[in-house]
This record gives sequence, structure tokens and C-alpha cells, in this order.
Amino acid sequence: MLTPEQVRAIVNDAIAQGVGLHWTVFVFAGLLIIAAIARPLVDAYMAAKGKTLATKQDLREVLDQVRQTTRATHEIQAAITNQAWIDQKRWDLKLQCYRDIAEQLAHAGAILGESVLVGTPPNDAELTAAIAAMNRAATSARIAVPGNVRTLLSRIADDWHAAASVKARYNVVFDGWISVLDAARVDLFGEQSELSPKGST
Repeated sequence: MLTPEQVRAIVNDAIAQGVGLHWTVFVFAGLLIIAAIARPLVDAYMAAKGKTLATKQDLREVLDQVRQTTRATHEIQAAITNQAWIDQKRWDLKLQCYRDIAEQLAHAGAILGESVLVGTPPNDAELTAAIAAMNRAATSARIAVPGNVRTLLSRIADDWHAAASVKARYNVVFDGWISVLDAARVDLFGEQSELSPKGST
């Protein structure tokens, strides 16, 4: 493209040589001069406009990324909250099961202990109700407690059925009560077991 000085030089040469020019040539020359002067302004305007458009596009991309990050954060929070709720419900269920089993074993132990001390037969109806309630609690516990506790509950039931005397049954429920409380502390609170494994010295 011609610069304004080049256009002026061409026009001056044409006038100096005496060439007669039609008025449209002057209009055309004027338009060329205006275009040459306006071009840097138009270029600057277009560059600024381009930067603005690029900035708007960048902002849109950043906003989209923020939205995606926010959405992901909310999904993660919901998953964590959901898992925490499930863990809490499981812990609550375990606590209730351990409590119910321990209470019924203690109740059966009190009935049998009184019978052993006094030397009279235990109240069968009351003892049967306590053992039935303990069995119901143990059945519910099998949903939530770990395998070693399920094995403990089965061992208590087997020992109960194998016990032939009131004293033997008292020992079963007393040992079971101690074992269930120990298992509860280990399972619920992560404490170390205070009992040695059965059969070890």
C-alpha cells in the first residue's frame, strides 16, 4: 500500500507535468490519503477489539472451568457426606447391637448367678426371655459386626447349648459378657483387646 508521502509525490509529479486531471482523480487521491492516515487508527482499534474478544473468550473459559471445579467439589462433598453418614449409621447400629447383647448376657448372668448363690433353680421364663432377646440382638449384630465377632457370638451360642449345669451356663454368659464388651471396645473405638485368645496362656 502507498504511504501518504508517495501518493503526494505522484500527484505533485502529475500536476508539475501539466496533466489535466478529472475531478474523480482528486477524490480518489483524497480517499487514498484518508485511508493511509486512518489505517493505523483502524489497526489499533481492531487490535484492541481483538484483545477484548480474546479476553472475553478467556473469561468464558475460566468461568466454565470454575463451574466444573465447583460442580466436582460439590459432588465430592456429597460423596464424603454420604459415606460419613453411612459410617455413622453403621457405628450406631454396632453400638446398639453390642449394648443389647451385653445387657441380655448380664441379665442372664444375674438370673443364673442368683440361682448358683442361693442354690435354687433359675426362673426359666425370665432366663428364656433374656436368652431370646440376646439371640435377636446377636442376629441383628451379624449384619454389622466384623467376622471375628460373629465367630464369638457363634461360640457363645455353642457353649450355651453344650453347658449341662446352671454353674456352667453362668460361666458361659459371664465369659460371653466380658468377651462382647472387649470386642465392642476393639471394634467401635479401635482399642487393643484386653483378652488373650482362647486357648493361649
